Amino acid sequence: MDSELATISGIVGFAMPAAIAVLNRERWKPATKAIAAFVLCLVAALLTAWYQDALNAEDVRATALIVVGSAIGSYQLWWKPSTLTDRIESATG
Repeated sequence: MDSELATISGIVGFAMPAAIAVLNRERWKPATKAIAAFVLCLVAALLTAWYQDALNAEDVRATALIVVGSAIGSYQLWWKPSTLTDRIESATG
């Protein structure tokens, strides 16, 4: 994995909580929301690897770990305390 792919993966992961909040529904159970978030992160990682022409098992796996990890980290440290994801979820469904 090159540093450009790692950087882009981190940026994508940072933005994922907002994208997840658009698709999540308030009425869903927390477990359903968590599964949806994980699947969306995996799709984003696959698209990121594809965009960077890095569709091989090693790069896709590393991209997925970075996207999921940075999504969880950014959600806990920035998105959740800011309440932006709650407001996005309320506004979109």
